[in-house]
Amino acid sequence: MKKLLACIVALTLVMSLGACEKSETKKKRMESSETIKKTETTETKNQVDSDFDEEDDDGVNENGYVIHADYELKAVSENGEIPDKEQVDKYVSICIEEAYAILNNDLDAFKQAANTELIGKIEDSISDSKIQEELDRYHEGFDENNITSEVLSRDITRVYFSIEYTDDAPDGYNAVSESEIALLFEDENGDRGYVLMFVIVDLDGEIVAEIDDLTYVSSDDISEMDYEFDHYDEKASLKTANSNAKTAYNIVAEYLADMETQGYSPDEVLYEEGGEIDCTSVSYSNKLSEKISEYFSEYDSGGMVYIGTFEDGFFVQWKAYSDSEVVGQYPNPNGDVNNQYTWGYYGNYQ
Repeated sequence: MKKLLACIVALTLVMSLGACEKSETKKKRMESSETIKKTETTETKNQVDSDFDEEDDDGVNENGYVIHADYELKAVSENGEIPDKEQVDKYVSICIEEAYAILNNDLDAFKQAANTELIGKIEDSISDSKIQEELDRYHEGFDENNITSEVLSRDITRVYFSIEYTDDAPDGYNAVSESEIALLFEDENGDRGYVLMFVIVDLDGEIVAEIDDLTYVSSDDISEMDYEFDHYDEKASLKTANSNAKTAYNIVAEYLADMETQGYSPDEVLYEEGGEIDCTSVSYSNKLSEKISEYFSEYDSGGMVYIGTFEDGFFVQWKAYSDSEVVGQYPNPNGDVNNQYTWGYYGNYQ
């Protein structure tokens, strides 16, 4: 199953978190994470126990741990589908259970939260001694990063949630999603805090959880994470625009090469057939506009294309509709959503 780390936002988050860790701590944490990942698989099912769902009036579950439901949720998804808050609360509760199990070095609680028993039913059986060995390493990582009961009892101020839906569900299952959840425990001043990150796999409502990362973050790190999530849609749109511009560029390059074999120079062709193309139109002004429009119509992309020249050759731009301010380009695609290229002019931000 493809990990959510493949998602661009999750990658950015992991990189920003990893940069904040002390090298020795990170090394030990990674050793622990990699070892337990060999014993735990995401293609496993586990029904969430009822004690994760039952809360009393004080906001604690049956195990006595605080259920942090009053947090700011920053959620992204490649297809725009986000679970409701109740479902995310359930995921958060499971993550808290696992964190406390690690903190207390509680084997039984860890097995329940990490679902090692059910994993063992599908894969090779995992011995308690092996699980305890990995739990000890996680516990050591908590110690070295000063993750204490005081930290875990703080209010979770933000939950960063990224989800990916995939089609490769194990046999016997229909729907599968893989999520990464980062829980931010800020200090009382709100200028720094701890982040714990977990991978959650949901198979038809049956859930597997795995701790994936932990680190200490500054206010600057928090601001960067906020920015990445707040601008996810814009960045995704710009990435798509750049990709479509490159596709159109390749169509133009192939067309120019073909026309050159017929005795027409690239400059001649671009002078006659360059400029703006409305890919939603069925009225073509020339053969090049027809080729490009037909391609984007076939793949339901539509949009607008601009073909222009600059000192080193030609460039192509693409945008979703005529009034869009998100302009993709190739060559030299732009990656800054705050400084968009100007339509019809070669952009060269460095």
